[in-house]
Amino acid sequence: MKNIKSIVLDRYADTTRYEYVEPGIYKTIYPDLPFADAMTNYVTTLSFTLEAKRGELENTQYPEEDILDRFLVYVRDFVKEPNGVDDPIMIHEFESTELNNIRSLLSLVGKNVYNYTEGDYIKLKIEPENAYEDLSTSEPDSGHPIFDYWIHLFTFKGRLPRKLFWKQMLINGILIFITQLVTILLFSAFLSDQTVEKITTALITIQMITNFLPFFSALARRVRDSTRSGWFTFVFLIPYVGLFILLILLLLPTNKKYNLSE
Repeated sequence: MKNIKSIVLDRYADTTRYEYVEPGIYKTIYPDLPFADAMTNYVTTLSFTLEAKRGELENTQYPEEDILDRFLVYVRDFVKEPNGVDDPIMIHEFESTELNNIRSLLSLVGKNVYNYTEGDYIKLKIEPENAYEDLSTSEPDSGHPIFDYWIHLFTFKGRLPRKLFWKQMLINGILIFITQLVTILLFSAFLSDQTVEKITTALITIQMITNFLPFFSALARRVRDSTRSGWFTFVFLIPYVGLFILLILLLLPTNKKYNLSE
């Protein structure tokens, strides 16, 4: 994305619906709704030029979706969608309940924004136009799959590429197996089989509990990377075939077909 500009829509002139806050930012007003004061939202509109050389016209979902995750905003209105290389302009209105999120989003004006691959990671890069300064805003990572598995314990947005997901699952599975094996060998030498069984059962329970959040987080981001929506993670609840469908979704490559407006 390049040529990022702040746009003032004509409808912002309607003072019964919008209140001016500061350049490029307006507060929405809901005069007909009760408790309207508790529904304060802030909006801004940006214009982007999508770059064909980066595949953005083929897959308009990214890098915008990573921008939404990074700045904690969402698209309120798809004002204008691009129409091929002859019309690569996209105009979207963004909204957030937090004013500072909208202010941060406006920092993209005059910048270039795009995704790039670094090893197993897909990162978001923001840099001044016609410059090469690295202003990456991707989530911090440790550079090691299993550490990142725990670092993103509460991260349910964003994406997790297929290769990295299965690498995390493999390493984590091996560590769990080794822990179980060492426990059995260590205690079986001087404890009864029944006691060792109780210890290993307790250890398995602890491992399941501690792995629940990071595993579900990785699962949601992998499914989101392959299907566009992390909600597809819950297909495992479908009787008989749910787990099989989920496995297929986990094996799919990064999705490059879905459009945010679909």
